[in-house]
Amino acid sequence: MIMALAAFSLVLVACGNKQATQTDAQQADSAAVETNTEESQMGDGEMSDDGVIPGETALPAIRDVWAQTPISPVAADGTANISNIVFAFCQEFSDYMPNKSLLEYLAFPNRYKEDEASYLIVDKKNNGYLSCYMKADLDWGVECCYWNLTSGKKLVGFWLTENHLSWANAEQTLAFYEYDPDSDILEPVPDVARTILDVTDRYDSFGLNLPIEGRDIAALCHNTTNPSHPVEAQYIFRFTGSSFKAEKVKETTL
Repeated sequence: MIMALAAFSLVLVACGNKQATQTDAQQADSAAVETNTEESQMGDGEMSDDGVIPGETALPAIRDVWAQTPISPVAADGTANISNIVFAFCQEFSDYMPNKSLLEYLAFPNRYKEDEASYLIVDKKNNGYLSCYMKADLDWGVECCYWNLTSGKKLVGFWLTENHLSWANAEQTLAFYEYDPDSDILEPVPDVARTILDVTDRYDSFGLNLPIEGRDIAALCHNTTNPSHPVEAQYIFRFTGSSFKAEKVKETTL
C-alpha cells in the first residue's frame, strides 16, 4: 500500500510550493540538540511471534486524546521550525515507537546511519517535512509537515499509521495543529482533520501521503468488504489556505 501510494503521490511534486525556508534548515539541528533529549533514548523494537511490535498499542490512545491536547513549549528561543515543532509533538506522544525513533534522530542527527538504524528517515527540512518509518515494517511510521498561513501562524499535520498484517486492520491517526509563534502553543484543530476523514472514512481502508513538495495531500482508498465489487479510489486534498478540499482523481473497480 505504501509503495502504491508513494507512486501516486509523485503527481503532487509539480506543485513546487516550498513550505519552509533555508533558515529552518540551518537552525534545525542545533534547535533539536539543545532541547532536553533524555526521553529520546530508545532501544530497537522487535516483532513478536504474533506480529505485534512493542509500542504499537500507543496509537489508539494518541487518536483518542490528541484533539484535547495542546502542546507547549515548542520553540524556547522564539524561532519555530519543522525540527522543534516535530520534537514537541513526538515528546508529547513518545510511547509510539516511530515517534521515539524520530526523537532520537532529531536529538542526534549526526549519529544516524541509514544502513545501521532500525528506522528510515526522510528529512526534507527545507520543505517543512520529516518522516520516520520502521524498517521492521515500512507501513509503521509517522509523517509530519507544515503549511505557512497568511496570519503568520502554521498549520501542522501529523499522519501516524500501524499496519503489520493488513490494511483492513490498520490503526491510523491524522492530527492537525495550528502553531501560534506569539503563544508558542500547538493548538489542536480537529475540524481540519475531519475534512479529510469525512471522505476517507467512507472506505474500508486508506493511506495518506503528506506533501514532501507542494501543498496537497494524496490519498489511496479501498473498499473490499464486497468481494463482487472491490473499489480503489485516488484523491487529492487541495490546500485552500486554511484547510483542504477533496478532489477525486480516479476510481477503479478491482
